Amino acid sequence: RGQRSDIEGYGKEQEHTRNVLSRHYQRMFRAARDIALLVREDGTIADANDAALASYGYSAAEIIGRHVRDLRPPNMTGPFEEQWRLAGLESGYQFETVHRRKDGSTFSVEVASAPIEVDGRKYRQSFIRDISQRKALEREVARLGPASVFGEMSLLTGAPRSASVVAVTDVECFRLEKSAFQ
Repeated sequence: RGQRSDIEGYGKEQEHTRNVLSRHYQRMFRAARDIALLVREDGTIADANDAALASYGYSAAEIIGRHVRDLRPPNMTGPFEEQWRLAGLESGYQFETVHRRKDGSTFSVEVASAPIEVDGRKYRQSFIRDISQRKALEREVARLGPASVFGEMSLLTGAPRSASVVAVTDVECFRLEKSAFQ
């Protein structure tokens, strides 16, 4: 009789722990700043967090049941099947693509997706980050091509530096000292 009571107590404690963790992960999923989607094996969205609703412009009722392929512009669906397959591997998969909002506007994203099992059902859990700003900066850096010049007003005015340049290829640099301008 004592063992049975201990086993029942242990089972209740495990159930309590599962419930606490479930609520914790649900709150974490909802409050994440990045887009988070839970996607069924057939590619339809089972759940979306608040960041997803805000980023895509859909209500929960509109996005749940939608196929994740529908989040891409029609001209960007080509690599979808291979990315979907790779995201189903146990190690998951991370890639960059373009997503489309309800209003038709697009934005660059980085997707980290991996399989997850919930209550015996298989899903893919995807965390999606809007990288539009990073992509715009990359385009700007790429725009500074060969023979481009990047100036430093601080050499002339003494003002603090306000920008930095990152070279993505080999470059030839010249160091200029303020004394050369006096």
